[in-house]
Amino acid sequence: MKKRHYLYLIQFFSNNPKRKKAMQWLTKYSPIPVMIAYALGTLDCVFSRSPYLWTYLGIPLCAILIVTILRKTFYIPRPFIQFGFEPLLAHEDSSTFPSKHTTSAFIISYAIARLNLYAGILLFLLAIIIGLTRIISGIHRPLDILSGFVIATLLSFFL
Repeated sequence: MKKRHYLYLIQFFSNNPKRKKAMQWLTKYSPIPVMIAYALGTLDCVFSRSPYLWTYLGIPLCAILIVTILRKTFYIPRPFIQFGFEPLLAHEDSSTFPSKHTTSAFIISYAIARLNLYAGILLFLLAIIIGLTRIISGIHRPLDILSGFVIATLLSFFL
């Protein structure tokens, strides 16, 4: 995306306080249901003594490790740093590629789908929303979100 695209999105949401507040809320709090679902899935695996537990815990951990290594290896500034605008949600200046939030949300949606398909589908849709809100808020690029999705999807074959 180019600077003008980000500025258009930022202005669209900033010009209306309710829209801005809604986007800030969605960006900040949409990952919480994913974390809750993952914790509940972990409890389900523990209490049912599922042999899937170690895979359920290990593959998302691998995803986070891969993302962390990529972020340390390829420093790419966040759009609001590169283009010099204020994002909708305050964020530190760290590498943007790939998105940890998006990678985590997608890999967790795949892991949950192994336990409950319908919950996994809902979380997958929420992962899409998480990725989009991070672009709209000016803290990620589409490539960051797409790469997080690809990493999670490739690792999902090991679930």
